[in-house]
Amino acid sequence: MYKLLIFVFLLFVFQKTSFGQDTLPKITVTQLGKNVLVSWNNPFTTVTNINIQRSGDSLKNFTTIGSVLNVGPGIN
Repeated sequence: MYKLLIFVFLLFVFQKTSFGQDTLPKITVTQLGKNVLVSWNNPFTTVTNINIQRSGDSLKNFTTIGSVLNVGPGIN
């Protein structure tokens, strides 16, 4: 019984200390004729590659539709 309580306690501790990657803020999409321009503000200095994905329901089954190499902080 005590092992289960310790396991649950450690699970809560690790949940509070772990974190996921944040999304890019201020994403804008503009249609330019047949093309689409996607721009965003990148506040992260350590990001080197961004993969753009889409999903029909925004929950699962994501597919990569593009990749941006050598991104830097600022507007891309």
